[in-house]
Amino acid sequence: DKYPGDEITIHSGILLGEDDRKMNYEVLNKEENKKTDEVEKGYEITNYPNPFNPTTVISYQLPEKNYVTLKVYDILGREIATLINEYQNAGSYKVEFSADKYNLSSGIYFYTLKAGKNYIVKKMMLIK
Repeated sequence: DKYPGDEITIHSGILLGEDDRKMNYEVLNKEENKKTDEVEKGYEITNYPNPFNPTTVISYQLPEKNYVTLKVYDILGREIATLINEYQNAGSYKVEFSADKYNLSSGIYFYTLKAGKNYIVKKMMLIK
């Protein structure tokens, strides 16, 4: 409610299948499809294992050199960590994320990859 137009708020509602802001889910789903269509081919991100405890490895692929930001958010959209914030060459990368380092409790978290104009949001679950 605090940041109704925030991208992470919109994406988290879509990924969770919830409609916390009492908006029409179909409208949000169309917005998500539009965003997905805008992501250029070759940009990929995933984490394994998922669910995880206490660490997971976030892997991503860049088809071209770009300024990359990789962040983790909690279910309320609060930033937990900035894992990457730099220019990177095309290629595959892996980053380990440890819940213990940030003293996190069990729950759903989101990780985002922003590379140039491309923005991808995925969810992961921490089970203690």
